[in-house]
Amino acid sequence: MHKKIILAIAGLGGAIGSTIGVGLSQPSSRLNTRLGLPCESPRIKKLNLDLVDLSDIRLTGWDIKNQNLYECSKQCAAVNSHSISESKEYLRAIEPRQGIGNQIPNKWIKKEKEHLLQMKKRYNASALVVVNLLPTEEYALQTTKNEPNWSNWETWENLPENITPSRMFFLIAILAGAHYVNFTPNIAETPDLCTMAEKTGILYCGRDGKTGQTFLKSVIAPAFRDRGMRVDGWFSTNILGNSDGKALSEDKVSKTKKLSKAQCLDSILGYSPGGNESRFSHQIQIHYYPPRGDNKEAWDNIDFSGYLDSPMQLKLNWLGKDSILAAPLVLDLARIVCLAGEHGEKGCLDELSFFFKAPLWQKNEPVIHEFAEQYNLLFHYLKRFISTGGKKISNVIQSMVSHFRDSETGLYLHASECIVPPSVKLAHSLNLSYRYSHTKRDDLILGDTAFANTIPFQVLRQETQKQFAEFLRAEWVSINNLSGLNAINCMVQSLVDPGDIVFSVSPENGGHPAVQGMVESRGATIEFIPFKEEMNIDWYLLEQKVRQVKPKLIMVNISDTLKSDHLPDKKPDIGNALLCVDISHVLSLYAMGRIKNLFARGTSILVGSTHKGFPGPHKGFIAVKDKSLASVLEKRMTSFVSSDHSHHIMALWVALNEFEGFGSKFVEQSLSNLMIFGATLEKRGLKPVKQGNDYGDSHQLWLPFQSETGAREAFLALENAGIYTNYKPLPFGIGWGFRFGIQEPTMLGFKDIHMEKLAHLIADILEDKTISSDTRRTLRELKKDCTPLWAGQTHLHHLMEALSE
Repeated sequence: MHKKIILAIAGLGGAIGSTIGVGLSQPSSRLNTRLGLPCESPRIKKLNLDLVDLSDIRLTGWDIKNQNLYECSKQCAAVNSHSISESKEYLRAIEPRQGIGNQIPNKWIKKEKEHLLQMKKRYNASALVVVNLLPTEEYALQTTKNEPNWSNWETWENLPENITPSRMFFLIAILAGAHYVNFTPNIAETPDLCTMAEKTGILYCGRDGKTGQTFLKSVIAPAFRDRGMRVDGWFSTNILGNSDGKALSEDKVSKTKKLSKAQCLDSILGYSPGGNESRFSHQIQIHYYPPRGDNKEAWDNIDFSGYLDSPMQLKLNWLGKDSILAAPLVLDLARIVCLAGEHGEKGCLDELSFFFKAPLWQKNEPVIHEFAEQYNLLFHYLKRFISTGGKKISNVIQSMVSHFRDSETGLYLHASECIVPPSVKLAHSLNLSYRYSHTKRDDLILGDTAFANTIPFQVLRQETQKQFAEFLRAEWVSINNLSGLNAINCMVQSLVDPGDIVFSVSPENGGHPAVQGMVESRGATIEFIPFKEEMNIDWYLLEQKVRQVKPKLIMVNISDTLKSDHLPDKKPDIGNALLCVDISHVLSLYAMGRIKNLFARGTSILVGSTHKGFPGPHKGFIAVKDKSLASVLEKRMTSFVSSDHSHHIMALWVALNEFEGFGSKFVEQSLSNLMIFGATLEKRGLKPVKQGNDYGDSHQLWLPFQSETGAREAFLALENAGIYTNYKPLPFGIGWGFRFGIQEPTMLGFKDIHMEKLAHLIADILEDKTISSDTRRTLRELKKDCTPLWAGQTHLHHLMEALSE
C-alpha cells in the first residue's frame, strides 16, 4: 500500500501554493513534474529512498481568499494558463480554509487541529506536514520576548499580544502532531513553541526558502573565497510583481526579508565586504514592479579585487519564476521530513539548511551557508534512510546511526559503563574477534584442535595475565571469562557443591540479583549477609552466623554501593569459609591503592568485570592469591568457556598499559567530580543520598524520587536531552531513583567546573527549564572544553601505528 501524506499549506491560495496544486494535479508520468525536485537529482535518486510519491500527497490549507484553488491559480498566474486549465477539476475541489480572522482563538485552533486529524484519518495518511507560506511579517513582530503561555491556548477568548499567524500555525502543527516547515523569513520557532515541539516529537525546519538570488550567491561566493579574491562590494536588486513583492514594498516588512537574505555572504567569505563601509557595500534592494507578475528578475553587481589589488567586476542577471522555483522545494521538504519522522527523527532538522536562506541551526558550530557543503550535509543525512534490503534492514541501520549520533552529542552517566580510549577500541576491533586460540598448543591430547597462528597470541595472553595479576595484587588470574557475571557463575560452579551454604548480599542491600539463582541451581542454600545502619555490613553479626552454620563461601557481591570498601581493616573471623569480593565498580580504586590490599585482609577470591569502574573492554576475571585454589579453579573452569574472545584480552592489555599513564589522575578526579556533582545537585534543591556526611567514595551517586513514575519521567526527560543514565529501585528501602556514574565524564576530561555546570544542566532539565536541543548544545560545549585523560599517551604509539597499517 502506498504511503500517503497530508500537506497543509498556510497561504495555500498564493502563488507558490497554487503552483503546488497545479503540479500535484498533473499525471505522475509527466517528466516535468519532477524537474526542480532536489530528491530527483541523479546523486540523491541513486539512494533509492522510500519517499512518498507525489501522487500520494493530499493537499489542504488556509488563505484569506474566499476562492477555490482554481480561481487562485488564475489570479496568481504563476503557471501557464494551459496547465491551469488541465488541472481545473482537481483545483476546483480544493477550497482553502479561512484563517483566524475575527474568530475566537481557542475554538478556531481546536477546529483546525481536528480538521487535520480527520483528514489524516479519512485518507489513511501516515503523516501530516504543515508548511508556512504566509506573507513576510513586520520586523517589529519578530521578537521572541514576552511569549504567551502557549499551553493555555484552550482558555484564549482573545488573541494574546505578540502572536503572529506563523506562530499560530506552528502551534496547530504541534497540537496535531504534524511536522512543520517554515518557508518564510518569519520567526515562528519561539523557545516555548520549540519546547512543545520537542516534547511532542515532531520535526521542524526553516527559515526562508532559498530559491533564486541567494541560491546563486551561495554558489558563487565560495568560488571567490577559494580563488583568493577579495569581494569589495555586492549589490543585489530584486524586481517582482507578485503579492510577495507587494508586501515587501513596505519597509517595516522588507527589513525582515533583507536580514534573511543578507546572512549567507559574510558567513561564507569570513568577512564583511567593504570593511567599515560594509553597511553600504553589501546592499539588497527589493522593488515591487507589477508588470513582471511572478517573473522575478535579480541583478547582482560584484566588485572584487585580484592580484596586485587589481579591481574587477562580475554582473549577473537572473530571470526566474519565483513560484516555479519554490514549489518543488516545498514538496521535497514535505517528503523528507516525513521520511525522517518514519525513522524516529525528531526536533529541529539542521541538516535541511540546503533549502533555506537563514537556516534554523542547533549544531555547536557555525551555520553552513555554502551551497556545496549544504548539499553534502543533506546527502549524507539522507543516506541514513537508504531502503536497500527492505525496511527492516533500513530501520536497523537507522537505529545504529541514531545511536552513534547520540553518542557523539550526548553524555553517558551509567554506573555500569565506562568509555575507553581510542587505542582500546582499535585493539578490540582486530580480527581476533572471530579467531580461536589454544591455551596449550604444545600439550595437545587426542581430540583437541590445534588452531593456526596462535603462538603470537600466547605471548600476549601470558603477559596480560601477569600484568593483570600484579594490577590486582594476586598470584593467578583468569581472563577467559566473558563478563563479570559469567566469572561469578564459573566461580560458583567450580567451588560450590550441593548441600553447601553460601552467604551473599541481598538485592535489597545492593547485591547482584542473579547470584541467588546461581547458588540455588547448584543445590546449595543461600543466606544473606546482615547490614546495619549507614549501609555497612554488620561483620560482628556475620561472624556469629558463620560460626553457627559454617558456610563454604561468603560473597560480598555488591553492585549498588556508595562505599568503596566493605571489609574490616583486620581479617574477619570466618573460619574456613572462602571470602569472595566483587570489585567491578571499584577496580580502579583498588588498583591505585585507594582500597587496602584485600588479600591481606582475608579475601580468597576477587571477581569482577573490566568495564564498569575501569576503562577497559567487556571482560570478566577471577583472581586468587592461593595457588592451590587457582589450580582447582583452572581445572574445573575448562568446560565453562570455549572461546575466551581473544580480542577482549588484547583490548585489556592495551587498557592496562594506557591506565598506567592516567590512572592516578582518573581516580583523584573521579572522587572530586563526585563530590562537586552531588553538592551542586543538593544546592539546586535535589537530595542525593549520602553515606555519613558525603555522597560516598565510589563512582556512584544516587538521586531518589518519590515514585517509580517520577523516576521514569525524569529518566525520559534526561534521555531526550542527551544525558543517559538508568533508573531503578535503589537499595536499603530508598525507593526508585537514578544511579549516576561519573566515570565517563571524568575520562572525557571533566573537572570540578564542568561537573558543576553538568549538575546545573540536569537540575534545569528536571525542573523543565530547558529544551533538549539547548542541552545537547551545552553538552557539546562542555565536552569541547575538556581534554580526554588519554590524550598525550605515547607509550603505545608504535603498537597503534602497527595495528592501523
